[in-house]
Amino acid sequence: MPTLAEQFAERLFLYLDDDVQRLKQHNQALNILKKVDIASLVAAAEVISVAIEPEYLSQLESDLRLFEQQQRDHVKVKGIKGEVLWYSEKGILFAGSGNNQYLENFPVIIDLGGSDQYRVPVAAARPDSPIALLIDLGGDDRYQSAQAFAQGSGFMGVGILYDHAGNDRYTSNQPFAQGSALSGVGFLIDRHGDDLYRGIRFTQASALGKGFAVVVDGSGDDEFDAGGFAQGFAGPGAFTALISKGGDDRYHASGHYRSSYSNGVGIYKGFSQGVGVGLRHQASGGIGVLLDEGGEDAYEAGNFSQGGGYYFGWGALIDFGQQSDVYEGSRYAQGFASHSALGSFWDEGGNDHYQSWVGAANSAAWDLSATIFLDDAGDDFYAKGHSFSLGASAHNGLALFVDQQGKDTYQMYPAKSGPNDYHGGPSLSLFVDAGGDEDSYLVNKVSNNQVNQRGESGIIVDLPLSWHQINDQQLKRLLEAE
Repeated sequence: MPTLAEQFAERLFLYLDDDVQRLKQHNQALNILKKVDIASLVAAAEVISVAIEPEYLSQLESDLRLFEQQQRDHVKVKGIKGEVLWYSEKGILFAGSGNNQYLENFPVIIDLGGSDQYRVPVAAARPDSPIALLIDLGGDDRYQSAQAFAQGSGFMGVGILYDHAGNDRYTSNQPFAQGSALSGVGFLIDRHGDDLYRGIRFTQASALGKGFAVVVDGSGDDEFDAGGFAQGFAGPGAFTALISKGGDDRYHASGHYRSSYSNGVGIYKGFSQGVGVGLRHQASGGIGVLLDEGGEDAYEAGNFSQGGGYYFGWGALIDFGQQSDVYEGSRYAQGFASHSALGSFWDEGGNDHYQSWVGAANSAAWDLSATIFLDDAGDDFYAKGHSFSLGASAHNGLALFVDQQGKDTYQMYPAKSGPNDYHGGPSLSLFVDAGGDEDSYLVNKVSNNQVNQRGESGIIVDLPLSWHQINDQQLKRLLEAE
């Protein structure tokens, strides 16, 4: 499975592999995956997660601090520099509130606080150790790993990392870290603090092979950085969610894998920030979500990122709050879908800036796919890019773009529809700007308070009222007037 994952990152078309033996092994692995009981793995995670419920944690911390006050002699344990309060030969360890260093891993670690250093792949479940739990109750901690599977990861098991408070740093230069799963369950929950996450691939809420991975980050200004396949990435059979509950956050997923397109010089893969991706002709994609609940946020990613699906996958990027956000994508971004997939994008408000450097963005549906893009409010700016954007569909696609309020600027011609030579039949593209505000269209074929048609099935509607004010009769009169 790890070998399959590495090949997946290099090329999605595993069925075209010239290495016959490797292709055979990959097909065998995909057949075995059908037998993985993900429901049992999730049930196991539910049992273990009782340990991080607020009431239980509060009582546990109170008991351990009392135990620490009464403890005269610390336990000596190989691989730990610091205060160990209690240790079981089965690998269960309670550490004190000092600044501890962990140089060896243990299946269960409860640390009372302090600015700790974790230099090993903690909270990592593997086939030989299928349960892993780390609870750190405070301090500015450093989590560092140079091994695959770390920091809340599950490979044929359940790995949970819970950090209660502090300005923490999570770093890994190997795959499957920071809330990740490969035929398992991985959770990373960080409740408070300005945190930094650095990973390479299959990281920060990323899973495949019937994996279930979640990252929940509470209050604070956080930064998520990865090379790709991250931040709400769901491969075949997987579900993932990255949830950030406030603060001015930064998301970056690019710069590691060169684009596979022939004209992709200087362009990178992304497959991040709320995406579901499948293996062409072999396995359907999963469901990936990125949900940010407030703050002035910035998103940057390579190809196939920011709320979209590829080959029977579904991805969603949702940003709540009225602050102004910046979205920078490459090719297929901000509500996209390709090859029998679904893509969803929703920004609740703010004066947002949208940029797609190569093309296909803001509800772009390609080949038997459907997409939706919603921006509820604000004076938004849609920068110039490829024409296959702003509600565009082709090869039996369905694309809906809706910007509900604000004085918006559009530098591209919306609602492109077609071609449809893959399957025959039509596509449908619908662009709607509501609110009645004076928008700026840099294409002279589009005007305020009018309905225009682009080609056979591209519809451009600029409404004189808000989405919620207009009724059926008003819409009928508007259409009849056109």
